[in-house]
Amino acid sequence: TGKRDIVVVAHGGRFEPVEVEVGRVVGGDVEVRRGLTEGQQVVASGQFLIDSEASLRSALPRLANAAAATGAAGTVHSADGVFEGSDGDEVMLSHGPVPSLKWPPMTMGFRKPADGKLPALQPGDRIRFDFIERAGEWQLTRIERTGAPR
Repeated sequence: TGKRDIVVVAHGGRFEPVEVEVGRVVGGDVEVRRGLTEGQQVVASGQFLIDSEASLRSALPRLANAAAATGAAGTVHSADGVFEGSDGDEVMLSHGPVPSLKWPPMTMGFRKPADGKLPALQPGDRIRFDFIERAGEWQLTRIERTGAPR
């Protein structure tokens, strides 16, 4: 987040952001001084899927609050990704890294744009999109198809 170091910990099918204190960095290894307990499973992959809507809704607002604390609220963020589908007001996207938020690639839900409109997309379509944090949720502001299904 810029001011805090956060890792994602797996808890029996749920995912939770946990603030940690890091120490030395040697090669690809990072010393964690505080915040984790032995045996906790840290999500180490650059790409993970939060498959429970309840987990997603509980974890992301906390990550959003951390980003807002560093001035990221209201900032437009951009990413490339893949359209996975849409259900009601939520659009599921698998996206690459989001450097402005220091996010790794992941699959997550976003609120539809304020006008509720999406371009004609099929699951698997490659996309480019912009989004903002609004009321504790990530909302799309623009989404466009950039390529054929993967």
